[in-house]
Amino acid sequence: MQVKDKGSLKSRDLITTAIFSVLFVVIFFAGAMTLGMTPVTYPFLVSAMMIPGGIVWVYMRAKVPKPWGILIQCVLISLLFFMVGTGWWIALSILLGGLAAELISRLGGYRSFGLNTAGYMAFGAITNLGCF
Repeated sequence: MQVKDKGSLKSRDLITTAIFSVLFVVIFFAGAMTLGMTPVTYPFLVSAMMIPGGIVWVYMRAKVPKPWGILIQCVLISLLFFMVGTGWWIALSILLGGLAAELISRLGGYRSFGLNTAGYMAFGAITNLGCF
């Protein structure tokens, strides 16, 4: 008889996290290519891209509602952003936002829609501040 630990991340969870991290970055950059073209829309780029990115974020929280999943996802996202040429301060702001989102979502056991939404709002706000 095996005892299963439901609170830890499995390899399947890590693969799911990696796939959704790449999907988040692809969606973010696809929208950033259009909004980043003009000086009028550039200041709203991060805020506007958090809306379609939120769909991926919520689906990810539903698939992997376990501790450290958010922080691992944000580490992958910040590495992908850094590898495509963004500044180190943007990668750092993504990490800090991920840490804030992890702490907020932990309060609800990663299952509370309200606290997951508040965590994503904190992630978006800190990322937005770091980009500007």
